[in-house]
Amino acid sequence: MYSRRLIIRHAFRGQILDLTLRGVPLLSNGEVRGAYLIYEDVSEQIRAAEAQRQHAESLNQLVKELELRTKQMTALNDMGSLLECSGTVKEACAVVAESIEKLFPKVGSGALYLFKSSRNLVESVLRWGTTASISEPTFSPDACWSLRRGQPHWSEHPGTGISCRHLAESATTECLCVPMVAQGNTIGILHLEVGGVAELQQVPGNENFRDSHQRLAISVASQIALSLASLQLRETLREQSIRDPLTGLFNRRFLEESLERELQLASRKKQSLAVLFLDLDHFKRFNDTFGHDAGDRVLQSLADLFRGFFRATDLCCRYGGEEFAIILPEASSQQAVIRADALRSEVKNLRLQYKKQVLGPLTLSAGVAAFPEHGSTCDELLKIADQCLYESKSRGRDVVTVASPQNA
Repeated sequence: MYSRRLIIRHAFRGQILDLTLRGVPLLSNGEVRGAYLIYEDVSEQIRAAEAQRQHAESLNQLVKELELRTKQMTALNDMGSLLECSGTVKEACAVVAESIEKLFPKVGSGALYLFKSSRNLVESVLRWGTTASISEPTFSPDACWSLRRGQPHWSEHPGTGISCRHLAESATTECLCVPMVAQGNTIGILHLEVGGVAELQQVPGNENFRDSHQRLAISVASQIALSLASLQLRETLREQSIRDPLTGLFNRRFLEESLERELQLASRKKQSLAVLFLDLDHFKRFNDTFGHDAGDRVLQSLADLFRGFFRATDLCCRYGGEEFAIILPEASSQQAVIRADALRSEVKNLRLQYKKQVLGPLTLSAGVAAFPEHGSTCDELLKIADQCLYESKSRGRDVVTVASPQNA
């Protein structure tokens, strides 16, 4: 006996049937004279087996998709945990750079953009990827459709869709821009450049590649936006707590914190450190003559002069009123006196105007104290420098006085 599976079409109904054919030979004197043929319709069994196969394949795809989602959520949670522990925006960007390639392994390159404080430009603060980015490092907000629309935007190949203007005209990859919004405020853009989309039309499961990446990008952008907004607010509050709002110089609180730290560093390295106390002469008379607004203008101009005159490592602080303090790391008392005299000459040469009115000449008095020759603690140096400043005032102003062994 033998059996054979045949698929035949019914002659008048046009249906395809799955049939099992069995044949029994008819023998006569040891010779085959014919055969009995038995047909069995197994269409239902075949359809059930095919449905079972498709169901198993669907379950397998679902498992793969769930595994992918689990990996993505784990990486997203890890990134969020690290972002929460970041102390600055720079640290947070480093975390994003480390995490983003795990979240988007099929993305060729990308960038993180943040608004500048003026809100008229968007600037790249982070770039990643194996290929050169086709997006400009800085551009105006209206150059990106995602910022205009307030929602994700895909820029397709040239001529096949509406592309953002911050992309190179020769771009051959598809790009996704997602606005980063925190507490109703847009702080920047998450920009992804996807290569080889034609080869990646489907992710595991039935989800479209675009939809999958856009969904994940929205979650990532939201996580980054919340963390960066919190850090920016923290940094703003920190700046406000250590900066003088009028001059932009550091304030007295920051001076005392920094001087303590610089003294420890100087002691460990066995180096000197100098402190300058500066005061504008007859500033009250100046305010009475020209008004307080003109006085504020003078203080701001003096702060601008300090920023250009002193080293980047020097710390310039507004101590109070028209009095300033300067910390000069690695400077001796003699070097500090030379710098103070040069500054005094610069101030005398200032020619300021306010509302087309020429402001009167300015002079500066200064007191100098140094570590370790005049004092070893923060309080000692500040007190001695302040005493030297008042001595300069008593000597007729517009002079520099340095502490002596008698002062120390």
